[in-house]
Amino acid sequence: MKQPSIFILTLAFIVFGHIAISQDSISCNLQEIYYANHFLSGSCSPDQNGDWETYRNMNTYIPDMNPDHPLQNPPISTIQINFNIIQKDDGSGNFPNNQATNDRLKAMIEHVNSFYEHYAPSDPISWVTELPNFDSRIRFSLGEPGNERIYFYQNTAAWNDTWPTTTIEPFIAQNYPERLEQVNVYIFGNPNNNNWAHATMPSWTDFNSTSWVVLFYWENPGSDWSTSGTLAHEFGHNLDLLHTYHGGGASAICDQQDEDFLKDVFLIQLPDISNCPHTGSWSDDPYLENGDGITNNLLGGTQSQKYISPMQAGQMHRSLAITSVRKYVKCDKSQIPLVINGIQNWDFDMKLYRDLIISPNSHLTISCHLVMHPDAKIVIEPGGKLTIDGGLIGTDIFEKAPWAGIEVWGNSAASQYPDANGNYQQGYVELKNGAVIENAWEAIQPWHPGEWNETGG
Repeated sequence: MKQPSIFILTLAFIVFGHIAISQDSISCNLQEIYYANHFLSGSCSPDQNGDWETYRNMNTYIPDMNPDHPLQNPPISTIQINFNIIQKDDGSGNFPNNQATNDRLKAMIEHVNSFYEHYAPSDPISWVTELPNFDSRIRFSLGEPGNERIYFYQNTAAWNDTWPTTTIEPFIAQNYPERLEQVNVYIFGNPNNNNWAHATMPSWTDFNSTSWVVLFYWENPGSDWSTSGTLAHEFGHNLDLLHTYHGGGASAICDQQDEDFLKDVFLIQLPDISNCPHTGSWSDDPYLENGDGITNNLLGGTQSQKYISPMQAGQMHRSLAITSVRKYVKCDKSQIPLVINGIQNWDFDMKLYRDLIISPNSHLTISCHLVMHPDAKIVIEPGGKLTIDGGLIGTDIFEKAPWAGIEVWGNSAASQYPDANGNYQQGYVELKNGAVIENAWEAIQPWHPGEWNETGG
């Protein structure tokens, strides 16, 4: 079943579930589809027992800044977003187009970023090692100061809508396609619809799919703080997070054998004492009693929702590597390269935000799709080998800058021929079966630039 079915089930429950649809059946169907797609990667079908098992695992990406694990040292990853204010035809019925509105919305993003940056848990678990400074290393941006991406539309039909793909997203796609290069927050206007905020989950298979959040107009500035919490929560769904409670079309996973079970959220005592699912009541105070299942988790249901656990942060950074939401990221390149030691086969679709180094006596095969940060390069050290077997290496969908390309380091004093065991002393790259290197400054350089004794790769 295709990934968009996830979006339909998620939003169908949020909009209509409190009226006529069983919570349990919708949540169950969502998770069955959700996890069926977790075994796919773009247009590829990776070996479930191969290296995909490592690179799809949330623990691989927990940003604990462990220097021995490069993927656990992500740069601050900033998701680019837009606000889209849907007014009536006469300009009424929603936020007015003025500086006061802009200031309120900019302040809300500052609040959202604070939730992703430094809040401790209301119910600390003794065995959990928290992230350094509780920082998820994820942020959100409306653009440069003075040029924030806040857009206003006058369309009564869209104002009365609840679903972006019905009216406003097709209009934007036709008239302002560049605005689909960010996560879009749509603020609809009709208060009589009595609908809840909702959002898309990212796709593991369709990297062209759009991500968005829907909010509904609120007039009182005193509600900006709580609405910021709601927005931060919905951004969590954009980044592949499920609720910590049951319901809402994205129910908590309570199966302790599931690879996405959040031990650091639910295991209040090792080895297996769990309080999953949590209670999702808006009015409850999570600070009254530790371990009662009422918490300040960002994906919980209380008005104090703001904490992100290490594993949740790992899930989000995983989404920035292997799901459709990655195309909205702007960040500096990490200064810690990923070094391949041994033999790996990348038969999946992944994005790297750092250099990739293939060390001596190591072999990496890329048979799917590798997306490189525009400042990153691939280095094949002497004795290392890269095989691009029908795969594609390039940059992300909206990226305009090229990446650096591949450097094949050699040894000017060594032979170009393999030894008796078929091993080369030079770096070695092989392209076969329609392999493609695209959007690089220089696809392949057969030496270590600037080092004349390291030619011959």
